Amino acid sequence: IRIELAARAGDLDAAVAQLDSFRVEYPDAIETDALVGAVGGALVDSGRLDEAQLLAAGARGPHAARVRGRVLLIRGDIERARNELMNAAPALSGADATETIALVTLLRRTSPVGGRLVGQALALLTEGERGAAVELLLNESRALAARERAALLDFAASTAQRADLPALAEQAWRQIIDELPRSQEAPGAMLALARTLTRQPEGLAEAQVLAERLILEHPRSALAPQARQLLDQLNARLSSSQ
Repeated sequence: IRIELAARAGDLDAAVAQLDSFRVEYPDAIETDALVGAVGGALVDSGRLDEAQLLAAGARGPHAARVRGRVLLIRGDIERARNELMNAAPALSGADATETIALVTLLRRTSPVGGRLVGQALALLTEGERGAAVELLLNESRALAARERAALLDFAASTAQRADLPALAEQAWRQIIDELPRSQEAPGAMLALARTLTRQPEGLAEAQVLAERLILEHPRSALAPQARQLLDQLNARLSSSQ
């Protein structure tokens, strides 16, 4: 617990030292993998990739594999990164599992060029350059095939949301909607943008149009029922304001 608390508090030197001592004293402890994941993940997030790689090297378990996968991805070794993350995903749980599965799914849909873009964006995130990471995906994905570009724009939107960059998230959604309207990411982009616009009085009419488009253009989408519910709410709001 002390090791994880030190990692979460940002005292990474102490966390690494304590974990090294723990591994010497308890070489076969089942807790080691989770501790490597916590400390190694914090090192990756802080851009200390060499230390994260060294910490996870030779360690067994899904959390260590996830650390190795993230380091490899940031460094551009896409195939090995995908393998490490694929091996890790089934045994993880919670947010770690969700994020890892999302990365594996994304990497399955990307070419080596697209995979390197993802790695470059993650590298910028570890440097605290959140806006630059999203803008990289928005701009550099234009040269990719439509299916791959849509996947990277969806990743850009989710990255912007987590980084609290709503204008960039909106930009990513609009690129999907306007330029890739038949992609599998389009319904999600339409619904996400419509929900965002409902929080802006001047955006209600456009939100209504987006909900209608989702229903008409993607009637078999799993998101269509949510769009219908949102459309009913918007129609009521717009009627009462007239």
